[in-house]
Amino acid sequence: MTWAGLLCGDSRTVACGSGTSGSHRGANPRENRRPAQSYFLGFWWVRLGIRPKHTRPAHPAENGAHERFHKTLKAHTARPPATSFSTQQRRFDRFRAAYNTERPHAATTDHCPPTRQYVASLRAYPSRLPPLDYPDAIALRRVDPNGSIKWHSHPIFLSHNLAGQDVGLTEAPGDVLTIYYAALILGDYDLHTRRFLPNVRWTSDSTTPESSIP
Repeated sequence: MTWAGLLCGDSRTVACGSGTSGSHRGANPRENRRPAQSYFLGFWWVRLGIRPKHTRPAHPAENGAHERFHKTLKAHTARPPATSFSTQQRRFDRFRAAYNTERPHAATTDHCPPTRQYVASLRAYPSRLPPLDYPDAIALRRVDPNGSIKWHSHPIFLSHNLAGQDVGLTEAPGDVLTIYYAALILGDYDLHTRRFLPNVRWTSDSTTPESSIP
């Protein structure tokens, strides 16, 4: 059973649920800390123009507030886990309601529940994700259901969470292909060793760079 919990650092409100459910409408986390491993929600944020901040692997203290929140979430909803998906979801929903509207919080004014001081962002989430728009000169590859693309018939595994998405490729010095997802660089593919080296980083600006591939 897959579950996730999200804590908005400014308002202290929480959205939690199973899979991709429970997204927090109205929050505007332009920059969020998250583990270095890319996952579906992280790619979804990239499509919305949000830049996740990457913590180092095995350094939970860099994201201490969220790690502490997960401890509370697990204690109240998943120890022991429910016997079915629907029952687990109901636990999450009850926890979210109590956490946001009833439970006092030390970080809020007068220790009031977060919803008493929460103000929704003027920027609402769109009903549909904006399309991926790459410059015409960039080589495009669609990620297959196994999380891979092909370059001259050679498979390059990226991530199962990118299945069905288009990524861009540009040639870099040293016989290397740099692979992008929108403005997010996923890593580099060595044309000699035929190895993909994950190296998640951002382009110098918010747009995908021009390509050197004709």
